[in-house]
Amino acid sequence: MKLHESVNVVERSGEFEESNFSIQASAKAFFILSDGLYSNKIKAVIRELSTNAYDAHVENGNVDTPFDIHLPNRLEPFFSIRDYGIGMSHDECMHLYTSYFNSTKTHRNDSVGCLGLGSKSPFAYTDQFTVESFQDGTKRTYTAYKNEEGNPVFALLNEQETDEINGVFVNINVEEDDCWKFKDEAENVYKWFKVKPNVQGGNLNMSDSKPLLKKDNWELVYGWENTLVMGNVAYPLDEDQVDNQKLSGIVLHVDIGAVDITPSRESLSYTKQTKDFLSQQFNNITNSIVAAIQEEIDSEETLFDARMKFFKLSDKFGRTQAAAIHDNMKWKEHVLFPNLNYNISMGEKGDSRRYYVTGNVVDTVRLTSESDIHLDTQCIYVYDDLKRGGIGRTKEYIKDTARVRSCYLFRNIAMDSVLAALGCSKENLLLTSELPAPESRSHSSYGTTLVKKLTVTKDTDGNSVVEWKSEKVSVKQENAYYIFESRGKLESCWNTNIRSAMQLLHTNDVDLSQYNVYIMTPSKGKTMRVTERSNWSNFYQLFQSKTKEIFEKNQDAINRYISVRKFDKDSRLADIAAKLPSSHRLSMFFEDVNSITKEFGLVSSKLDKIVRAAQQTDAYKVSKVDFQATLDNILIQYPMIVSLISHGWGALNEDEINNTVDYIHLMDKRARHEVV
Repeated sequence: MKLHESVNVVERSGEFEESNFSIQASAKAFFILSDGLYSNKIKAVIRELSTNAYDAHVENGNVDTPFDIHLPNRLEPFFSIRDYGIGMSHDECMHLYTSYFNSTKTHRNDSVGCLGLGSKSPFAYTDQFTVESFQDGTKRTYTAYKNEEGNPVFALLNEQETDEINGVFVNINVEEDDCWKFKDEAENVYKWFKVKPNVQGGNLNMSDSKPLLKKDNWELVYGWENTLVMGNVAYPLDEDQVDNQKLSGIVLHVDIGAVDITPSRESLSYTKQTKDFLSQQFNNITNSIVAAIQEEIDSEETLFDARMKFFKLSDKFGRTQAAAIHDNMKWKEHVLFPNLNYNISMGEKGDSRRYYVTGNVVDTVRLTSESDIHLDTQCIYVYDDLKRGGIGRTKEYIKDTARVRSCYLFRNIAMDSVLAALGCSKENLLLTSELPAPESRSHSSYGTTLVKKLTVTKDTDGNSVVEWKSEKVSVKQENAYYIFESRGKLESCWNTNIRSAMQLLHTNDVDLSQYNVYIMTPSKGKTMRVTERSNWSNFYQLFQSKTKEIFEKNQDAINRYISVRKFDKDSRLADIAAKLPSSHRLSMFFEDVNSITKEFGLVSSKLDKIVRAAQQTDAYKVSKVDFQATLDNILIQYPMIVSLISHGWGALNEDEINNTVDYIHLMDKRARHEVV
């Protein structure tokens, strides 16, 4: 990679004695340039050796060929990389590995390397590693190590004939406790490589999540951080260093050499040239998103429709992004939104009011002269064109309509004023005269009565949606179930939201289409005498029965899930176990717990809902897998740990963890001595 160089013009006022700065080759200097250079040493080793392998393939013209890596594991605790480049001669090996800041790639922008430091990066993790070079039928084996003074040494061990393909093989021994760290960091590194390596010794998840929006050199993903990718290496972007970086979740792909980097390659060097480049890139990205949305908005017939279209599009890539660009959006010279709250001012309001819907409860707020009108896709806008009855119709309608969270009812105000304020046409407003009239109070227990029937469907994303539809029902309805509500509250035996209850059954494959479930007031139920009729049953009893079936079906999984929930991965004991060898009993215990926790990662929310529902019925009976007894048997020989974790608050600091690990090793040594 070409480095951006500057030319200094120096004016001297006279002749002075001068001496150029130099660097003394010492153990201290080598420490700073290898071990002291990287904050994340394991990631640095993987990244630097992998980019060197990529560069070797670039030089050889086989950039689409994957290189090979070996992940460390318990049986084979080493990390290695084998590329299929042109290999290196003996002179090249001896020169490259013994010279810092000497690189063959500083005058080309198709290679990632440039500083002559990456090949020495293994010294950040270990004091010794092995290099093998295969070139034109000759295999040479070298060892790199630190001598007695701490200075790095590179030595030829062996030279022999070979029929292996040209290239370089680098091998590093890994501490057994670090095997999982190498795996985790390898996933972080190779996620960004266009050509994924061949992996031996383990499995890696190197797949990228599907972007929300993708363009030529950037994409929008879920997340709060922005990332720059250059030469297969990802760099976090500092929002304080770059102008125009209002967006988040941006992954920006740039050509090698486009920006400056720090020697560690862990971050960018925010030179003026880099800042100016990034500022321009984010300006282009913002303009690109604005243009894409603007094209959609321009096709709408009214300002109101344009605003609703903006909401729908911004939901696709996040309201945070929308907040960053909303002030750039216009519809036919009209500013789309005057503020980030998506509120618009309205002068005359008459006797208008806003309704808030929570479950089946509707709260009312009268609009004052200071009130703004909030715009949202989950809000509906109603104009009262009736002399009376409009309020009742509106409240009944929004209770029966799924996904409505609030509603504005405009009363005693000219319709033209409402249309002008909202920027809408008459078609965007609901009229109270078009809404169904509330049920009549007069009904017969032998005829039909208007109640709310509860149904569950699935939306386009596969999510369960509960809806209440006003419907006339006969007392002779077969297979009917009732739920009593009074003033928006369900009967006292319910401790769960009816919406959640129905969704629980629906998502666990209970066929609700065979049941007719109705919500009614107790007085209406009394009039219909549903509690006395054999064709009517209390839905709560059905819920209890089905919840019990669901619970029993998932019993084994719930037993294991409940048993491991208490062992949080960030607990004190887990921090201690992470410092122990992977073969230690305490470390193996938490490895088992973590494997179960990961197993339930995607279904834990579902299991939690089943457990909560079962706890409200007689179905909740858990036989926990006795992990605690296993842990107690391990800790019995470490009494100091029991005292440590049972007192105090918060996480242990590094010294406390290290001291505890030393104590465990001491007790283990004493136990072995007693056995002997």
